[in-house]
Amino acid sequence: MASEAVGGYKTLTLDSPTFTASDSQGRFTAQVRYANSKLPVQFHFRLSSGLRAVAVGGVTAVGRRTPVNCTYDKRGVGAGYEFHWSCSSHSKNTKYDWRGTYAFDVNVGGRTGRAVVANRFGYVVTTVRG
Repeated sequence: MASEAVGGYKTLTLDSPTFTASDSQGRFTAQVRYANSKLPVQFHFRLSSGLRAVAVGGVTAVGRRTPVNCTYDKRGVGAGYEFHWSCSSHSKNTKYDWRGTYAFDVNVGGRTGRAVVANRFGYVVTTVRG
C-alpha cells in the first residue's frame, strides 16, 4: 500500500489535513493536528478483513519515519488490532517518508505460512490552505 499522491507525496494542508487509503491489505489513515505548533501527525492502520480471517497468532508491527526518526514497534497483538501511533513534530514543507511492516502467520485451507504487509506513505505538512 502506497500513497497515491502526485509525485508519491501527499501534502497535508489546513483544508485537507487527512489522508486515507484502502486496498486488499488494509486501511491506512494519517492526520495532522494543526492546533499544536509542533504539527504532530497521527497514523492508523488496520489489516483487511480477508487478512484478519487467515491470520493466526500475533502480529508484529514495526515502522520508521525519515528524516528525523520516529519509530513504532508493537508486537504480539491480534490481527484485529487497530495500529495507531504518532510522530510528535514536523517541520513545515519537509518531505517525510513513513515505512511500516506488519508480519504474522497465516493458515489458508490448512496451508500455513507467513504474511508481511508493507506500507509506505510520503507526505509534506504545510500551513497553507489548499
